[in-house]
Amino acid sequence: MEGKISDLRFEALRNAIYHTARRLFLDRCNKVLTLVIILAGASAIGQLGIKFGIADRWFGFVAAIAGMLQLVFDFGVKARDHEFLQRRFYDLLAKAAEKPSPTDNDVAQWDAELQRLYGEEPPPLRALDAIAYNAACDSLGKHHARIRIEWWQSLFRHIFPFHQTSFKEDKRTA
Repeated sequence: MEGKISDLRFEALRNAIYHTARRLFLDRCNKVLTLVIILAGASAIGQLGIKFGIADRWFGFVAAIAGMLQLVFDFGVKARDHEFLQRRFYDLLAKAAEKPSPTDNDVAQWDAELQRLYGEEPPPLRALDAIAYNAACDSLGKHHARIRIEWWQSLFRHIFPFHQTSFKEDKRTA
């Protein structure tokens, strides 16, 4: 029973960390692209560009690309989706923490809720998920169970899904 509740708490924490990281990244993308659209599209910037020998059409091009990215990927809405999931996973952790001596029925209900949450999640970015896994291990003192993530996987964790990558145990921390 204790192993089941420990696993459930770990999974809920890992997912909450994952969705926090994803929300923060998407919010940053949203804000940066909005700033680029405003700055590059402003006519005052065009005049400033002329002073420095930059054709104003480049600012228009940058504004169009940033606007296209913002419109197509809709980072703000995706960030809110991850914020909602993050909150739901932390709510599940709170439910488990409220019961110091959970019954089998409690654990079964929490596990069912965890499974429903998995169904609401978008497909995971596996390198980011591995990073969240390591953060949950660190948080719960399970340093021996960490996963090895290469620097380039960490760098592109929000961009590429790494579906075919097989993440291995990190022997350096075992």
